[in-house]
Amino acid sequence: MIVIGADTHKRTHALAAVEEGTGRQRGTREIKSEEAGHLAALRAGHANSMTSECGNRGLSARLAPV
Repeated sequence: MIVIGADTHKRTHALAAVEEGTGRQRGTREIKSEEAGHLAALRAGHANSMTSECGNRGLSARLAPV
């Protein structure tokens, strides 16, 4: 499984995708900490089969899974 971690800041968030068992880095991305940036990160993760589940810590209420 690929895990996406985030280092969140006021204006930007740094994301890293790593393999769960090995910790091998699969990719990184920096997004703006606004709704459009959050949507871009979710789309990128799902489009690249990087994630099958999504947590909601730090996401705006509108984007958080139900």
